[in-house]
Parts: sequence; structure tokens; C-alpha cells
Amino acid sequence: MNTLFSSSSSAGNSAALGRGRLVLSVLRLFPVFLCLVCFASRTLAAYTISLRNNGFSAATVAPGSTFDLDVSLISDALDRHNSAILRLSFSAPGLIYQAYKWAEPYQDSTSDDDSKPLKSSLPVRLSSDTLSGSGYPTGVVDVELSNVIDQGPPFGTGRLLTLAFQVPADYSGAGNIIISAVPDTFADGFIPVPALAGSGFTLSIGPAATGYAVWKGKFFSVGEEALAMPSADPDQDGLPNAAEYAFALDPRNRTAQDHLPHIFLDNGQIQLRYTRPAEAPDLSYDLQYTEDLQVWVAARLGVDYTLISIIPGSETTLTTTLQILPGNFSNRFYRIAIHLQ
Repeated sequence: MNTLFSSSSSAGNSAALGRGRLVLSVLRLFPVFLCLVCFASRTLAAYTISLRNNGFSAATVAPGSTFDLDVSLISDALDRHNSAILRLSFSAPGLIYQAYKWAEPYQDSTSDDDSKPLKSSLPVRLSSDTLSGSGYPTGVVDVELSNVIDQGPPFGTGRLLTLAFQVPADYSGAGNIIISAVPDTFADGFIPVPALAGSGFTLSIGPAATGYAVWKGKFFSVGEEALAMPSADPDQDGLPNAAEYAFALDPRNRTAQDHLPHIFLDNGQIQLRYTRPAEAPDLSYDLQYTEDLQVWVAARLGVDYTLISIIPGSETTLTTTLQILPGNFSNRFYRIAIHLQ
């Protein structure tokens, strides 16, 4: 050690100093060599397929409700591709596959989109027969996604496509469904791009949906959350969705208003009638009146009105008829107030 830092001019010391410099040079180059190896290994990275719902790898969805599944590609290298084939495998059947949407520059429903089941056949309930055949594991339900970028730049990373599913209201299958990505082929021209499956997605089936959640699932699909809000009015008929639900109406048909409250005379008696859903545990109704259109007062059963009947209007509706009782007033206006929990 003393020789390495000596300023002596002896021949022996000079030789030792030279050897010392050589050793130091090797030590200095060695870490650079290691870094080059690390850098080279990163260029061999592959795509990882991520399955997420609102950014999460698991979700609880009640029967009668819908959910979307984002299929994204993650890479720590500059991977890109212009053709993709992958499958989604489900650990149990029973979901309703509603729709899918490729991210640009991929295009839906073109000659290059060879996904199965075909988009034109959706929605379809996934069963053990879906895509059954050679190459598909026994007892596993599959969705195949296949497409080619006909025009536009190659795809890099990010959301590749989104699929929409529904847990049917009559679902009675497994309590959990594992959805796994099975990569087949990703390529940039004729150059294959490696892809890994990722961790998959866990769907837990929650308690059966009731009330407004079931109703909106009949009229709105995934991606229409804003239109499905209770305060929204998608058909622009002046009735918010909460009122359309409360009176068993179609929120997309502005002409269907026959279930709304209306007053009529029956043998000289003033009666009020409206139709409501037969199963609506999250709804309550109040008859209210006003004499000045400013202050509304809750009507009293047996004092201001009586209940004439509640009869089935159809398999899913009930029609309620009330009779307005006479009183010491000259003018009154009535309305049905609804309360959505």
C-alpha cells in the first residue's frame, strides 16, 4: 500500500507503481461494464398485460349491475406493435359480455378486427361452450381479441381496449370469477413482441342489486354513467331519471308518460291515479297540496284523502288510486312527492 502512493524513483518502486495503476484502471472499468450489462438487459423487456376496473385489480359487482374492464399494456422499454391477439379466460361462466371498444389507432368492426365472439353477436352470455375447441382449456370460458392496425402509427403502451360486462340479475354461479389475460401474438410488422400475462382481475359477486341500480341497468350501459344519474334527463322530456324510475317510465322515450299522476272525476268524486314499480324498496311517495303554489303541505290519510285501490298494472307495476276528500277550501293543487333513498 505504501508503494502505491510513494514518490520514490527506484526501479522496484516504479514497477510496483505501474502495477498499481493497472489494478486501479481495471477496478474503475469494472463497474462501467456492469452498468452496460444492466442496460442491455432492459432492452429485452416485454409487454405486461394489465386488467383493471377503475384502476383496481378487483371489484365487487352485484347481480343486475354492469362493469367495464380496461386491458392495458405496460412496458419499461420502448415496445410497440401493430397487431395483437390475446384471450381473456374466465374461471367460471355466467357473465353477459356486452361490448368492447379498441383504442385508436385500432378500429372496431373492420375486416382487421377478428375478435370472437363477433361484435355483431353481442351481447352474449358466456358459457362453457363459448369458443370451445382445440387450444382452449377444458372448463374455461374464453373471449378472443384480435386486431391489426390498418392505418396509423404503431401502438405503444397504455389502454389497448375496454370491455363491458354485466352480472345478470338471475346470476347463481360462483361467488368469485378470476379473469386472466392469455397473450397469443403481438408483433411490429413481422417482428414478434414478447408479452406476459400479468396478475389478472378478481370479480366478486355482491348481494343482488335492488331498486334504482336494477332499473338503470335496464336502460343504460357501461360508459353512460352521467346519463344514468337520478338527476339526468336523457330524453329531455322535463322528467329526471328519478321521476322516470318512480313512475315506471322509459327514460329514453319522451312520449311515454301515461303512468304519471293525473286527476280525474269518477261519479263526481275527485280521484288521483299514478303507476309505480312493483319492486322499489328505495322509493317512498307523499301526496302534497298547496293553496297558494308557495307552501306545500303533506296531505293526511283519512282527512284529506282516502286510498281507493292498489292493483297490478302489469307484472312489474302497481297502479294506485286515491280519492280527494272535500274540505273547507276553494282551490287546491296536488302533487305526488317522491323520495329516492
